[in-house]
Amino acid sequence: MSNITAFHDREELLQQACEWISRIDRGLRPQEHQTLTQWVAKGNAHQQALYEAAALWDDLSVLNELKTLFPLRPKDNLRKRTFADRTRMAVAASVVFVVMFAASWLLNQQLVDNNIQTASTMTHAETGVGEQKPFTLPDGTVAHLNTDTEITLSFSDNARQVTLLRGEAHFAVAHDVNRPFTVTAGERAVTAVGTAFNVEMTSPEDFELLVTEGRVLVQHEAKTTPSVLQEWQSVVNQGKGILVSSGEKAVFDRHINPITKMSLDQVQQQLAWQQGMVVFNGESLQQVLDEVARYSAVQFELAEASLRERRVAGYFKAGDIDGLLYALENSFQIEHEKNTQGTIILSAKR
Repeated sequence: MSNITAFHDREELLQQACEWISRIDRGLRPQEHQTLTQWVAKGNAHQQALYEAAALWDDLSVLNELKTLFPLRPKDNLRKRTFADRTRMAVAASVVFVVMFAASWLLNQQLVDNNIQTASTMTHAETGVGEQKPFTLPDGTVAHLNTDTEITLSFSDNARQVTLLRGEAHFAVAHDVNRPFTVTAGERAVTAVGTAFNVEMTSPEDFELLVTEGRVLVQHEAKTTPSVLQEWQSVVNQGKGILVSSGEKAVFDRHINPITKMSLDQVQQQLAWQQGMVVFNGESLQQVLDEVARYSAVQFELAEASLRERRVAGYFKAGDIDGLLYALENSFQIEHEKNTQGTIILSAKR
């Protein structure tokens, strides 16, 4: 394990704390207990950063472990965080990602302002691999596109139609009761008046839907009209549609899947890509590599089939392959090498 030195930057301190939480989650080795004790002894800021990272990790066993090692004083108790607080914390805890919120806001605001000037003629928007970008649509709706995403628009006096051709997008829909906002993804249509939701295409026909505000109606390629929206409960009762509400996630494929209620932490992690982050909470290494592949053209190969199910957790900058490889080696005992074709070969650390 590499030595950990003191950092003056608070965000880098949180980065180190997040790495320690990852190690605690998979189980500290005897020598790591001593190293962690020395790290925490450097100052109260180190101990507090450790607890803040643990709260972000949201694992009771990790918190209990910390309370055993380093009991909190009353003044150190963490305040209850808002959704925005926890999102910024996730960014700060990235393995190698340091971002200033004000600068990010100014950049996004500039992008929005630029898009407003051409919004009235916008009919198409897309992002490249590894790129995330917000667009302001002609009606004032903000569409935030994730990596390798493409949408087309068709707006009229009585409807707002968007087609998600590939990728993932979050829509903060401008309220207009006379013009329903419909996103067609695969074989279904997601319709709202004024709400916010995230849609990710998982295949040419299937997608995942996460509603972050209000509720939406999901139908089979229906041309939704205002009258249908006013009677959408009857549409649901007739089996012609499904309602998904704020904080709920639904997977639409060939099967009928139950709607899942999401916690605040789960919603935050699902939308971490808007901050340029990817979050893993114990997914298999194969799932992690599949997700990473969305943000980079790098190819991976597993030296042992047993590695496919190795569990990985952590916050990483999207597309940061070096940061991921560092974490895999130092926190999950998975080393790597590159072959002559540039493929990264992963194997269990001996």
